[in-house]
Amino acid sequence: MNTGIGRAQLGQWYRHLDNGEIFRVLGLDTESRSIVIHSVYGDLDEIDEESWITLPLGWAQPPEIWTNALAADIDDCEYAKMLD
Repeated sequence: MNTGIGRAQLGQWYRHLDNGEIFRVLGLDTESRSIVIHSVYGDLDEIDEESWITLPLGWAQPPEIWTNALAADIDDCEYAKMLD
């Protein structure tokens, strides 16, 4: 369903169209073929590539006020690798 956004892009913000949750892609792991996401609430989660393309997602702007529990930085993430 993915609504045409395609593959996950490192650092890009997305909105889950079913529940309105906003998150950004924090890392792309080529070995496990997983996408690490970071929600505005500070939660980290992983999504496999096959599941990503079925999610109802749209583009999102970063929230103006983002007080997350985890100040994760993309450059410091061990998963910050591009998928082939």
